[in-house]
Amino acid sequence: MKMVLTFYFYSSIIELFTGLADFASIFPPSVLQSSLNGSSEFVTFLTYNLTIVNFYLVQIFAVSFLGLTWFCSSLIICFGLEVVNKLNVEIALSKDFDEIK
Repeated sequence: MKMVLTFYFYSSIIELFTGLADFASIFPPSVLQSSLNGSSEFVTFLTYNLTIVNFYLVQIFAVSFLGLTWFCSSLIICFGLEVVNKLNVEIALSKDFDEIK
């Protein structure tokens, strides 16, 4: 189970960075360079391409949320299995102890 949990954790991180890379890929290099120089070309680009930017933002958050959901659900499942295993061990030990008496 720890392997599954680790897989979901790393896959959620990879999905986050993939989403960020997709988002950065919509900007032409000249726009990114001008944003570093403090030019207003970046703001103009965002204004004219707001639909595309919104689409990529939604994609980033959706994919990141999905990865985080997978990670949290696997964490809950692993924790639940650990609790059930401990309860089963305690029940088995108490039955053995009663038989010894």
